[in-house]
Amino acid sequence: MDPGHGYPRHTHRGVETVLVLQGGYRDERGEHRAGDFVDYADGTTHAPVALLGDRPCVLLALAHEGVLLAS
Repeated sequence: MDPGHGYPRHTHRGVETVLVLQGGYRDERGEHRAGDFVDYADGTTHAPVALLGDRPCVLLALAHEGVLLAS
């Protein structure tokens, strides 16, 4: 994600595991930076936004059952 941009609000169907590879993002659980692992439980809703700075946020995200975009 480019700095200041994000992913639409969504709800997890099953567990999602995220490894932040570069940069960072913020969501309802706080700020997450390069090297952080973040787990989201089934049913968790959030809207991640990349932190401001000179580097985009690069993630490895495993959404085991997919996501539902909020309407």
